[in-house]
Formats: sequence, C-alpha cells, structure tokens
Amino acid sequence: MSQTRKDNQSVFLYFNSWLFNNSSSVGAETSEIVNQLSRVATLDNEDLFNVKLVISELVINEFKHGLGKNVHLSVALTHEGYIDICVYGAQEGFNLEYEISSRKHMEFDDYSEDGRGLMIVESLCESLTSEISCEGSIVRARMLIKKK
Repeated sequence: MSQTRKDNQSVFLYFNSWLFNNSSSVGAETSEIVNQLSRVATLDNEDLFNVKLVISELVINEFKHGLGKNVHLSVALTHEGYIDICVYGAQEGFNLEYEISSRKHMEFDDYSEDGRGLMIVESLCESLTSEISCEGSIVRARMLIKKK
C-alpha cells in the first residue's frame, strides 16, 4: 500500500512498510519492494540494485544480530530525490557507528566476512545512523537517487 505523505521536512512521493517474519523471505520481499519503487519513480538499474542491496543487508543484519524474530521496514521516496530506509528491530549491544568506524581502520586483509555488508551499505548511502530506545533499535539509511 503506497501513500503520499508529508512529514516536517519532506514530501513523500511514496511510503510503505513491511514486516519480515524470517530471513528466508528477504530476497523475494526486497525484489517486490524495488518493483514497487520502480512503478512510482524513474530509477536506473544501478539505483534499483543499490536500493535492493541496502535493504537486504540491513534487514538480514537485524535478523542476525536482533533479539526478536520480526523485522519492520519502512521505505519512503521524497520529492528531493532521496530514498529513506528505516529498519526497526531489537538489537542489543550493537553500535552501528562503532562498527563502521572500527572497520574503516582495519587493513584490507584483516576484514572478515562480518561487517563487509555494513561497509558496502555505508558507501552507498548519504547517511547511515542508528538509534536505541526502550522500544528497540532503528537503523536509518538515506540514499540519493539519480534523476533522469
């Protein structure tokens, strides 16, 4: 269900949310999300691939490190040309900013598979932040898309 919505800073051309019940559905669900976005915005193949990659990595990361079995995702497309992605979960003891910062200081040979996805996501996003509250965690990613 897509909607047009306005918050304090942006007018959304598209807004939708999903609930993932297990990590095995992430690939198929992410493909459907990208298909929905492509129906409301002119995105080139690179943008579509990058959005799918960011969503997949963030949702899988939440399943891998989260405490709960459900992951909530929202995606908004703004008039300004941004795609805002929010992943809501229940990560405990996971500090996104620390993980990214510590990996930037590693030698390439020191990289394990853990954390590579976050580094890729961070490189594709204008901003990547996290918040922790009594209700859980929120990871926010903002991507600038190319305008055709």
